[in-house]
Amino acid sequence: MRWEDELADHIEGVPRRPAFALRGVGKQYGQFFACRNVEFEIFPGDAIGLTGENGAGKSTSMKCLAGWVAPTEGHIECDGKVVSFSGPRDAERQGIAVIPQELDLFPELPIYENIFIGSRWPRSRLGFHNRTAMKRHAEEILRSLGANFDASLLVKALSPADQKLVEIARALSRKARLLIMDEPTAALTELESGRLFGVIKQLQKQGTAIVHITHRLDEVFEHCNRIVVLRDGSVVSAGKTSDFDTKSLIQHMVGRPVSRLYERKSRQVAGEIVLETIDLSRKGLFKDVSLQVRRGEILGLAGLIGAGRTDFALSIAGLHRPDGGAIRLHGEKVRLASIAHALKLGIAYLPEERRTQGLHLSYPASWNMTFAALRLFSRYGIVNRESERTFSREQAQRFRIKMESPDVAVGSLSGGNQQKVLLAKILAGNPDLIILDEPTRGVDIGAKSEIYALIEKLVENGRAIILISSDMEEVICLSDHIATFYQGQVTKIFDQQDFSPLAIGHAVSGQVEGA
Repeated sequence: MRWEDELADHIEGVPRRPAFALRGVGKQYGQFFACRNVEFEIFPGDAIGLTGENGAGKSTSMKCLAGWVAPTEGHIECDGKVVSFSGPRDAERQGIAVIPQELDLFPELPIYENIFIGSRWPRSRLGFHNRTAMKRHAEEILRSLGANFDASLLVKALSPADQKLVEIARALSRKARLLIMDEPTAALTELESGRLFGVIKQLQKQGTAIVHITHRLDEVFEHCNRIVVLRDGSVVSAGKTSDFDTKSLIQHMVGRPVSRLYERKSRQVAGEIVLETIDLSRKGLFKDVSLQVRRGEILGLAGLIGAGRTDFALSIAGLHRPDGGAIRLHGEKVRLASIAHALKLGIAYLPEERRTQGLHLSYPASWNMTFAALRLFSRYGIVNRESERTFSREQAQRFRIKMESPDVAVGSLSGGNQQKVLLAKILAGNPDLIILDEPTRGVDIGAKSEIYALIEKLVENGRAIILISSDMEEVICLSDHIATFYQGQVTKIFDQQDFSPLAIGHAVSGQVEGA
C-alpha cells in the first residue's frame, strides 16, 4: 500500500477526526439543483480526488464549502462544529482556501503583494506598509515550497507552474488547512506538474488536506488517497483509491459502461485542398511553415509549449498577420485582415483559453452561441431574440449542455458546459475550416467522448479540421496526418501509418531521424 493510502492515520500528533465535513449539502437555483445531498468528510492530510462529469456538482459543492455560495440544504462542519459562512473570508478564517483553475493573480504586481493582498499587511512604526518585511516573509513561504525566486519580481515574469506556487503561498500565508485545487495542472507541462505534486505531498505530510478536482484520472490514482464521485449533483460512490480502477471509476462517473474512448475511424481522404500555407512566417514565432489540409481530413499539430503551433493557427484565424509566405483558401490566395474576415471566409477558431479568449462570461449562453454569426439571426441590424433562443435551445440539446435556460450567464456553467457553448458558437456560421486548439482541456471523460464523436461527424460532413493538442494519444488517434513543431518550425509531417508516440516525441524535441 502506498503511503498516501493511509496518510491521515500517520500524521504525528493529529487526532483522527475530520477537519471539515459536508453534511447533506445542496444548492438549488430556481427549479434546478446544482448539487444535492452531498456528504463526505475531509481529514487532515487527506488527498481527495473529487471526480464526475462536467455539471455533476463538483464546483458548486466546493463553492458551498469555501463560502462562495450559501447552501440551500444541509450544512458545513469545521472541527465537528456546524458553521455558516457569509462569504469566502469566513471560510478563510477556518483555514479553507481555493486554488482556482484560472489563475487569480495580478500580473502587474510583485509576487509579495499578490501573496498578501486582501490580508493584514505588516506595518512600520509610522503605520506605513512594511514592504521589506512583506518581501522577506513571502520569500520564507516560497522557500518552504521549494521556490527560490525574488518576491519583488512581477507575477507576469513567472511560468504558469511558479504562478501556481504563488497561489499556494498566498493560501499558506493565511494558515490554510484545506486547499481546494481545481484542475491544478491544466496549463502545466509534465515536468511542472511533477514539481507541483511534490510540493503538495510535502503539505500533506504537514497535515494540510487537499481536495483535487480534476478530469485527469491518472492524477487521481497517483496522487489521491481517497475518491469521491459525483453524478447529477449527488455522491454516487466514495472510498479509498485502491477500491477503484479506471474502468469502474468511469462507470461511476457517467452511470454506464464506457467503451474505448478513442476509436480510430478509417477515412478515405480524397477531398479538395481547403487550406494551404506556403512558407508562412511571423518573426520570432514561426518560420517557413508549409502545410495543407483537405476536406474530410484532420491535420494534427503536435509540439511543446511555445513551439509555435498556436501562433501559426492564430495567423490562419486572422488574429495575427504573417510577415512572410502565403495562405491559399480553396486555391485562392488570401490576406486575412481580422478574425471577422476569417469567419466570413469560412474559417472558425476554437481558442485554447475559453474563459479569456472565447466567451463573455457575464453574458447569456444564448448570446455567446450566436454573436459570432448574428447575421443569421438578424434583419436590418435588429436581432430576432426568439430565433436566437430557439437556436441556442437546439444547440443545448445537440451538445448536451446542462443549464437551467439559455438566458443564464455562461460564466455560471461548469467548465465542460462552457466548452460546449464555445463549440456551438464557432459552428454556428457553418465553417469549412475549423481550428481546434486544445478542444478537450478541462473536460470530463464523458464530454470528451462526445466531443470526439462531434469531430468525427464534422469530418464525415466534409469539414477540414486542424487539431492542436498536448494530449499525444488524442492527436494520434484523431488525426490523418500530424505536423510536429519545434522552435517555430515544422520538423516532420507524419502519415497515419507512421504514427508512433516515440517518433513524434523525438520530432517535437527537435530530434528527427535522418536529420
